[in-house]
Amino acid sequence: MAVLRAFAPGGHSRSHTWLAHRVHGIGRARPVVYLALLLAAVTALVALVMLAIVAPDASGADADLVRNEKERRARSGSDARQNADRAGDDGDGMPPAPRFASLTDAASYPLSVQAAVKCAMKQYGCKQKIPRNLRAHHVSFILPSEHDTPGGVRYMHMITIARLPSGQFVSAWQQSSIYEGCHDQEVHIAFSSDTVGKRWYPSAPLPFRGRGARWSPVLHVVTENIDGLDDGDGDSTRRRTLTRASRIGLERENAAALAATATIHLFFSESRECLRPPPPDQPEKGERWVPGGDIFRTTATVRGFVYPPGGAPRPSKMTTTTTMTAADEDGEQQNFASHAEGMQDESHWDQERTPEQVEEDLRNSLEVRRRLAQDGEDEATATVSWAEPTMILSQSSGGFVPKVIANSAAVLRDGKTWLLPFWRERHAVDNTPCASTTTGSAGVLRSTDGGRTFRARGHIAVNNTWLIENSVAELTTPGHVLMLFRSRTGFMFASRSKDGGGTWSAAVETELPNPDSKAHMLRLSSGHLALALNSHAKLTRPFRRVRSLLDIAVSGDDGRTWTRIARLDGEMEEGLRAHYPTLLQVADGISAPDPAIPPRHVYVAYSKFFHESYMTRSTNRTDLGILLKRVELIGRLPTRAP
Repeated sequence: MAVLRAFAPGGHSRSHTWLAHRVHGIGRARPVVYLALLLAAVTALVALVMLAIVAPDASGADADLVRNEKERRARSGSDARQNADRAGDDGDGMPPAPRFASLTDAASYPLSVQAAVKCAMKQYGCKQKIPRNLRAHHVSFILPSEHDTPGGVRYMHMITIARLPSGQFVSAWQQSSIYEGCHDQEVHIAFSSDTVGKRWYPSAPLPFRGRGARWSPVLHVVTENIDGLDDGDGDSTRRRTLTRASRIGLERENAAALAATATIHLFFSESRECLRPPPPDQPEKGERWVPGGDIFRTTATVRGFVYPPGGAPRPSKMTTTTTMTAADEDGEQQNFASHAEGMQDESHWDQERTPEQVEEDLRNSLEVRRRLAQDGEDEATATVSWAEPTMILSQSSGGFVPKVIANSAAVLRDGKTWLLPFWRERHAVDNTPCASTTTGSAGVLRSTDGGRTFRARGHIAVNNTWLIENSVAELTTPGHVLMLFRSRTGFMFASRSKDGGGTWSAAVETELPNPDSKAHMLRLSSGHLALALNSHAKLTRPFRRVRSLLDIAVSGDDGRTWTRIARLDGEMEEGLRAHYPTLLQVADGISAPDPAIPPRHVYVAYSKFFHESYMTRSTNRTDLGILLKRVELIGRLPTRAP
């Protein structure tokens, strides 16, 4: 009664108001009305809560991504002040990274996280229809899951992909029999058998056995001597290749690419001395290596097209592991035949390209190689020889914290500066050298001599989350670099450098959603930035382990605003993860991307599997493994800011 009186005119001083009299009368006459009023209040409260959960706000942003702007700005500013020194700010007054606008759509569509969760609650394994203008094109399974095959591969993750000058794709990933961090976890490498990435040769592990698990490979291809095939001092074999290719109408740049030499740089980290004991209630899982350790690099030099032995490329739903050794003449001829057959299949598969374009690609790649092989002038690599790995950053450096990498290296426009993002991941593993008190942080391995030597730069950290799996891209101004981070706050963080990665600003939180998962950023030849990310914050139970809504976004203003242009995967199911994407811009044919030509499409590779707590759900699933998709860019890129 006191509460009701307070709302009456005059408050407590007028206890005999009309409202008080009415309620008092109702209370004397009908006591059951109190219960009815209580039920009505509870019902209204529940309705308001449900509305807040399932409905987006008036601005159209996802409800679970909306944050209190004032609190976030204050927290980010505090972190910036407290961590400026650790971030490597050289005191030149460089401002922190700018705040970024919310992720927007190129077209309105009902594929928000609320819609996905609502659908998943009603339907087991919900798959919503993606609008045509936001669809990606499925290319292949680089490695399908073999969960239903006895002794098959069940864990494959951290895919990286690159392209050779011949147009052939090369990919690498970490792989083990069951779980992440098992003793048999190795880096596997595979080559495509065509120039579009549809068919793949069987993978092979690195030939060097390490002390512990190997993690997160990163590929980087450097093409050598692609120009100058017609120089007087050039290699005579290459000149003959150009002459014979010109007789059958091959473009000069494509002929040069086919005959060019490429060096494949493969970076990876390797565990040592950091084993985590099994959970007390699950001793059958055994010990596991924690991520990271020493960072190594190995290289391999290839010429022309790579033909691993073993006959035809594996079927799309079957894989075997073989060692790369020299192939005999019959084996190579079989590879040529199956390769040409695979390319012919592409003319029916790639409906977006005209028959003339497909025919030209075929003529400029496989047919040329077949004819050159018949003439005995083919330049091809049947054996891939990897150099002994060399350590470029030790785990012992800086407090014995394991070092980890995840995203590709960026080569700045000066051609000499390489930036390989890495981070120092501290683990709470008792009674081991990894039980370090050193704070985790992130930075780059920077080379100013074209990748020959590297030096760690930057100790970027904040107080309320880890910053890991960072990705870098050069901005419009040469030497200005943007770095984005995975975090635990539900949003990505960002830092910037104005001196080519030598020093970095303090990290600030952006408005790009992040469910504590890796994203990858890439600078396109047009100057736009492309970003592959899971566009939702971390969800609550029963979807706490889910990583979905895998999207491609682009920016025309150096990352200040982003537009979602494609959705790669939007399936929502407990424990299901479509995540860890890697982007690669690919030009038409087999030539390198040309800044003067608008980029046509990007490839994106990612892994899709169930979290190990939900492994039993993998049974009878044929859509799990490492996938490769392609996203068309024509007509989707925003206007670049001046």
